[in-house]
Amino acid sequence: MRIKFLNIELSKSVLKNALYFSLVLISIYILFNIYSYTLLKYFLNLNLDSKIQHEIENIYNSFKYENNSIVILRADEFKERDLTTISESPYFLQVYSVNGKLLLNSKNISMFSAIEIRFPDFSEIYFFENLYSIKSELRVGYKKIYDDKKNNVAYLQLSVPKSNFNTITNNYILLNLITLPLVILIVLVISVAVSKKAFSPINKIINLANNISTHNLYERLSYKADNNDELGKLRNTLNALFERLELQVKQISSFTDNASHQLMTPLTAINSELDFLLRDENKTVSGRESLLMLKEQTDRMISIIKSLLLLARNRNSDLEQKTVFNFSKMISENIKKIYKNHKIEYDVADEIYMRGRPDYFLIALQNLIDNALKYSDNNGVTILARQEKGKVIIRIEDFGIGIDTEEKKKVFEKFYRTEKVEQLGIKGYGLGLSLVWSIISSMQGTIEIQDNQPKGTNFIITLPALEIE
Repeated sequence: MRIKFLNIELSKSVLKNALYFSLVLISIYILFNIYSYTLLKYFLNLNLDSKIQHEIENIYNSFKYENNSIVILRADEFKERDLTTISESPYFLQVYSVNGKLLLNSKNISMFSAIEIRFPDFSEIYFFENLYSIKSELRVGYKKIYDDKKNNVAYLQLSVPKSNFNTITNNYILLNLITLPLVILIVLVISVAVSKKAFSPINKIINLANNISTHNLYERLSYKADNNDELGKLRNTLNALFERLELQVKQISSFTDNASHQLMTPLTAINSELDFLLRDENKTVSGRESLLMLKEQTDRMISIIKSLLLLARNRNSDLEQKTVFNFSKMISENIKKIYKNHKIEYDVADEIYMRGRPDYFLIALQNLIDNALKYSDNNGVTILARQEKGKVIIRIEDFGIGIDTEEKKKVFEKFYRTEKVEQLGIKGYGLGLSLVWSIISSMQGTIEIQDNQPKGTNFIITLPALEIE
């Protein structure tokens, strides 16, 4: 089964491989973006923490703690714009005792919102965390304040809004969401291209293998690949298989030819002797009937063996047959003369040319016409032939007993006869349609069966046409 993707025809295996490859790449892309997002947040926090730490040091050196209160050493530090107004990057300062008593705060807190007073336990010089106020998310830094006895008596808390931080991270997420469909499309296209490229050597081997049939089993795959490579092993395995098949086909063909020839000699002799005995008019009625039965069965055996010989020869013949013949002339000069006493209608276009062995094709045509006449009970047969779009379409229509749907494929098998034919007692060997199929296939054609209306059967032959100028 083949599926279209972006107007490109793909096999199910290629598409499945491309989707799997795409899933892996998209998963890697998503994981990479999550990792990048985590790193981005980490470095942005690190940058904020560095700024907060620097400002904490400046503020810490601008006051001292005495008698449970704060003594300002450098008042200018607390009058800076970032501590008194809501600037682009304000700082919110709070100094409070371990009991929660507020000792000092920046002027701009009253313009912003209340910031939670917290007492984190940390052993480092600084501690940083995220807090949420009513208005914004904050990055908060802490430093412990000690008395002369090295006791932790207060905390310096300095907060910075994370508005710029959030803007950067949100824009990063938005950018990824916007580009994700494009990335998925690019990944799919790349995956399809890579998958097609990966399956290309296998397709080459398939095409080479498809060109090898019973007509040219001597050929071998010549795809260049290392013997230890998977493709090299596949090539060698198929070549070994073709060698075994070639040997088997040769053995079967040799047996068929030899057996058929060995059988034909005594059967021909028996048939001649029966003809001689039947010419003797002094035979009794019962004796003559026995001879006639023997004659009939001998003729039947000869007919079967001839058909088998023809099947064997056709199977072993060269696939590319060079002979060109005029089908229209074959109808007028051969078929019409052979069946001049039968009810057949002809609708055959002029100058239809085909490539193949005309003697074999004539046999195939006769088999189809004989069947149509045999099973149509003298209701007539129609032969139509047209050349359309580089193809020759030949239809042989009858108005006979027809063929059941489930038996239409089986009738081309050797020795197969339908139940309906057996019940009606119509004589035959089950080799005619098998021979027809073999001859049509050797000419690179097809044959199919359709129901005729209101009853009967249509045999439709499709063959490559030739334009003769």
